[in-house]
Amino acid sequence: MVILHTLLHGVRIIPPEEIMPYWDEAKKIMEHIDPEDVTFIAAALSLNGLIWSDDRDFERQDKVLCLKTKDLVQLGAHFQAN
Repeated sequence: MVILHTLLHGVRIIPPEEIMPYWDEAKKIMEHIDPEDVTFIAAALSLNGLIWSDDRDFERQDKVLCLKTKDLVQLGAHFQAN
């Protein structure tokens, strides 16, 4: 239970009404790459955020920053060193 709590501590559920204003833009970005990823792009756009994924489809767009797991590991190592 402690592990689940720790994992979910930084998770925020984004209500659909916050995502929907970005849906059309996200669809234009991803419809020819992977239509199943539109939701992730719309969510990231709604938060001015980024995506953490090793899915190569996100590399094919340039509107939302996508970090891979290796990027996060390197970033964590950088902060631990400082």
